[in-house]
Amino acid sequence: MKKFFALLLTLAMVFTLAACGGAPGSNSSGPAADSGKPADSADYPTAEKPVTLKLGHVGPPNSSLQIAAEAIAADVLDKTGGAVVIEVYPQSQLGDAVVMLDGLSNGTLEMAMVGCNEIATMLPDFYVFCLPFLFSGLDEFITVAREAEVTAKANEIMNTKGITLIGFPTGECRGYSNTQHAVHSPADIIGQKVRIQAGAIYVDTFEALGAVPSTMAFSEVYSALQQGVIHAEDNGADMLTKMKFAEVEKYHTMLNHMIQSNPLMISTEVWNKLSPDQQSAIREAEAAWGDNYLTFMEDQLASSVQSAKEAGVEIVELSDSEFQAFKDATSSVYDVYVPQIDASVYELVCGRIDAYRS
Repeated sequence: MKKFFALLLTLAMVFTLAACGGAPGSNSSGPAADSGKPADSADYPTAEKPVTLKLGHVGPPNSSLQIAAEAIAADVLDKTGGAVVIEVYPQSQLGDAVVMLDGLSNGTLEMAMVGCNEIATMLPDFYVFCLPFLFSGLDEFITVAREAEVTAKANEIMNTKGITLIGFPTGECRGYSNTQHAVHSPADIIGQKVRIQAGAIYVDTFEALGAVPSTMAFSEVYSALQQGVIHAEDNGADMLTKMKFAEVEKYHTMLNHMIQSNPLMISTEVWNKLSPDQQSAIREAEAAWGDNYLTFMEDQLASSVQSAKEAGVEIVELSDSEFQAFKDATSSVYDVYVPQIDASVYELVCGRIDAYRS
């Protein structure tokens, strides 16, 4: 464990420097068994003949996604004695979310961390992790998503597309940043042009709030804000400084309308070519990271908020009644997406949320 925390601290320091330049609910038992025929033991990777697995994600090189992926990769390398090498490719170098999901499904991409909202376009049951204002905070989401039965059910759903779920190692509360004024209620958002992530549920959520949603490449957001093409964007507080949005956005509301989670996945075809011990090593590495993620993210968020304040950004934290007003305003979104989720899946997740709150 000391070795793990030393690795975590080193990685966090490295990526913090990169940015300046530019827990409960353990899942360690792993999801249910995956379908497919395992490889012959003679074909398993070894230190002499290692396998290289490419892992793609859409986050920037200094994001929490990259830190998590690098930490898991280093732990897997150590646990497998060099037999399994995971190479991490940030910022959509291996394709956008849709391309990566297709690659996982057909076996042309080994691993990826893709958002639940994008996964839901392929597997609608994943909308249960994207419903607006369903989760009260990151701690609640991480606890519920990493609960053994929830993770096993999510893995079972993914298996239908030839994908194996390793776990939910990351999550981040999305907020609302804008160039015009502080946001405390849905009325403050009406008419604002907001850049959102791709996904119909994001469009429907912000239209329900009275905003004018727009999708564009993440690399175009800064200039669009600067030129007034858009007035706002939904993102985590860390992007204010990491992507220098604080230079053009001076208002950020900790809206927590959705939790941005990027599950760690591997192609089932690739998974079945690993030995049981190597599979266990990957699950254990994810669990070691995920079980300590909340502490890591709390520190990251506190640092990001402080940096944003120092850059002149007004940070708004909603009261319980203000949060409820936003949730009430998006009730129509539930009418559209809950029917797309298998009733047993929806009841399982909502039941775990109720248990967490009791």
